Amino acid sequence: MKNIKTSIAIPIIFIWLFLVLGITLIVKTVNYESYTELKFIDKTTKTLQKTVSEKGLNEIIDEGGAKFNKLLTKLDIAQNSFALAIDSDKKIKIYNKTKAEVSESLDISIFPHLKDNKELIDLVTKHQSGHFEFISNTSKEKLYCFVEAVPSSKWCLVVTVLKDSIVMKTIKEKRYYFSGIACCIISFTMLITLLGWLFPKNIKNKFWYSSSLFSIVLALGISMLCVFSNKFNDYESPQEISLTDQNIIEGFLDKYDNQLAEEGNGQINRVKVGIFLKNIDFESSTKVNYSGYLWEKLTKEQVGNIEPGLYFSDSFKSKFQQLYEKDNPDGSKVYVWYFECRLSADLQEKKLYPFDVEAVKVRLRSRDFGNNVILVPDTKDYVDVEPHAKPGIYNQMTIPGWNISESFFTYLKEQYDSTFGVFHSHTGSIVYTELYFNVILRRSFLGSFISIFLPIFVTLVMIFILLLTCSNDEERSKHLGFSAGAILASTAALFFVVIVAQIDLRDKVAADGLIYMDIYYFVTYFEFMLVSINSILMCWPDKFKWVAWEDNILVKSTFWPIVTSIIFIATLFYYFPRI
Repeated sequence: MKNIKTSIAIPIIFIWLFLVLGITLIVKTVNYESYTELKFIDKTTKTLQKTVSEKGLNEIIDEGGAKFNKLLTKLDIAQNSFALAIDSDKKIKIYNKTKAEVSESLDISIFPHLKDNKELIDLVTKHQSGHFEFISNTSKEKLYCFVEAVPSSKWCLVVTVLKDSIVMKTIKEKRYYFSGIACCIISFTMLITLLGWLFPKNIKNKFWYSSSLFSIVLALGISMLCVFSNKFNDYESPQEISLTDQNIIEGFLDKYDNQLAEEGNGQINRVKVGIFLKNIDFESSTKVNYSGYLWEKLTKEQVGNIEPGLYFSDSFKSKFQQLYEKDNPDGSKVYVWYFECRLSADLQEKKLYPFDVEAVKVRLRSRDFGNNVILVPDTKDYVDVEPHAKPGIYNQMTIPGWNISESFFTYLKEQYDSTFGVFHSHTGSIVYTELYFNVILRRSFLGSFISIFLPIFVTLVMIFILLLTCSNDEERSKHLGFSAGAILASTAALFFVVIVAQIDLRDKVAADGLIYMDIYYFVTYFEFMLVSINSILMCWPDKFKWVAWEDNILVKSTFWPIVTSIIFIATLFYYFPRI
């Protein structure tokens, strides 16, 4: 009796440990976002307070120029941020675009997301410090705004930051949550298995009940982990600067302008562009066909000095047809083209197939290569530039096998080990900022389930049925038609069907290494061998008594637990959140 209690106590202790660990990790993530937010607010506030305490700050802002630019560069809190100075008369100073000795004061009315902000106006006019959240009336996204009054002056330093870039789920938070769910699944699986073992009195029932419950619960756990991964696996690229707010775009370009000037490459020419995709078609996993519209706007000063036209950096083949060219009364010009192109697609998450989230990118460059042209997305040409609103995407577009999740513009600084003969560089290499239009896709699970998961599951069921025919009882063997030769022939036939399906899948995905779905095929191969070897051993029950015990109950009852355990471990490995 004492041994029985001890044998029960040990699994209960493990069940309790996994459960406590899982709940602890999940609870950690509940307030993680608010903790991250408070930490960022505190850090930013301290940075601003330290900045305004510097001597002569009032004179630096009044004077403008290089020192003022350096001051605002120090307030580069995040990539998606925008710093400025504003006085009690609502006059604004920003980065010195003209490279003049003194920065001009601008009226607040030129900043749509600030001019009607009552909280900002109230803090500035009263010369007070504070921070608040607001929704941009241009991009419809949430932003932080920090205001810090400069002592003994009329000025306030203001920093606006895109909220999503700060409080988006971090890799640490995802790991906590994923690990917590995994621990809870393990705990619940162990508990159900223990109950399935304790209650039946017959030894065969103990094996069948516990193994069946173990397999069912773990299969549900695998499904839960896959759903979690698909839901929280967002497209993330720390090197890219998201372009959804026009003022943040301008702030980034001002800083980039200063960097080019330091290298002796002159000022950048900002050319506004837009894109509207009508169709996206996957020719293969490495090539994507696009069609749609491009437009470019040249100012009066740029007309005649900048060659109009765009091209795709990653294009295998492209075709442009000019549809429209208009001279505006102010001297500016607008060009519109219809295009068809085939671009390279670097799908990064192939190994997570079929629960992958991918980004297809349109990489745009100006035809005027050597004139420091930087393409700027014209956010005013879209009703809503918030990524989930899918700006620049035809609302009736469908991509077989995929669901469109988001679309947005980004800048990416590309390092080139060449000056191309037109740029200046002290090191022989240049950093060039390129414009990307990103379309985020989530793979549709239903198609993969029907074409991949269902055939594998049916194959495993058929193998299991073959295993059930193995018996030492002569009458039962005769009734079921058990013979080692028949089982070997059946598994061999199924093996060739499965291996052809795996080869076809890998060709379709164009995978270089192992992908998640390979594990399902490997488990199937393992079960082929297990059932085949078991059928041979069953022919000598006297020599292999442990196999023949209770009519092969050990092998039969562990068939599905082996399948689900290997897949569960593989799921943990493949879908554990990584950078």
